[in-house]
Amino acid sequence: MPSTHAMATNVDQPDKPASAPLAKFIDTLFEQHPDLLGVLLTDAEGIPMLFQARENQPELACDPNVNTHLVQATDNLHHIGFCTPLATLSQGERFQYVHFNCQPIQCLLIAELDANLGRLLALKPQFEYRLQPVRTKVARLTSHSIASSGFQD
Repeated sequence: MPSTHAMATNVDQPDKPASAPLAKFIDTLFEQHPDLLGVLLTDAEGIPMLFQARENQPELACDPNVNTHLVQATDNLHHIGFCTPLATLSQGERFQYVHFNCQPIQCLLIAELDANLGRLLALKPQFEYRLQPVRTKVARLTSHSIASSGFQD
């Protein structure tokens, strides 16, 4: 089984380790997709909730600015009248990035340049299913924060 590491993942308890079922799911993806190098989950503003990567993979592949720019671009497209894309693809000098919009969670897959993007794009329904409890909790926390701040629509 690939060796991985994770950063803080629990939105309400950042000192707790990654959710075991989610970490196990990502480990399974690493086994099934040898060209997948890492997975970054963030909230809607791009704040990292989980980063899990294969051992010995460069952490620069997971530059948080990449996901922040994708989230901002997606948001800008929505504001000018385009629908919100369900997935966005981009390519850097050394890595490919697949961004899934699983509101309110953003998912960024980091892969080798020669990765099969069709296989990676096909993972979106699995991520949506596995992230549903986290999505519900983040949505609840976000709506609670907005309600308590007095900035409701």
